[in-house]
Amino acid sequence: MFLFLIVMPAESSDLSTRNCSEKNINFVVPIPVEAFSHDAVIKARLWNSEQLEISRKNSVCMAFYDVRTKVDGIRCPKGVEYQKVTPEEFSFPIQRINTTIKIRSSTIRMGKKYRLLISGLSNDDCNMVSAEIRDVVNTKIITIEQLSWRRTEMACLSETKSLLSRPD
Repeated sequence: MFLFLIVMPAESSDLSTRNCSEKNINFVVPIPVEAFSHDAVIKARLWNSEQLEISRKNSVCMAFYDVRTKVDGIRCPKGVEYQKVTPEEFSFPIQRINTTIKIRSSTIRMGKKYRLLISGLSNDDCNMVSAEIRDVVNTKIITIEQLSWRRTEMACLSETKSLLSRPD
């Protein structure tokens, strides 16, 4: 008597495995073009879950500069080794953006955390405008409906020059 055992993966587990390994997660991001300089290049940076974990571990490290030896570096507590993290980076000239940008990532995975940071030169040609989102990937195409945009508030040199050049 012979006994044969045929094992076939369940459809749902096969599907989830396929989804977790899919490449090229796509992001569709609204850009308020009026908030940016006419010469701006919008930078989009994407960190995947592994990079976010490395960044979390790096957060206990400290950058230093030794005035005596003129050496700079990074010190971490015992048992922690600093690792450089380089996100995926995308550039978009503002002149080519109508209302959205499309980003195709090759490192972000289904079911994993990500961080997306978008920034560019403000319409005052001095400050920076940026927005970020941290979330978990649950679909192959992520359409971001709305972002909270922030603008730095630096005293711009061009404004300072005009104040200094005014006649008394």
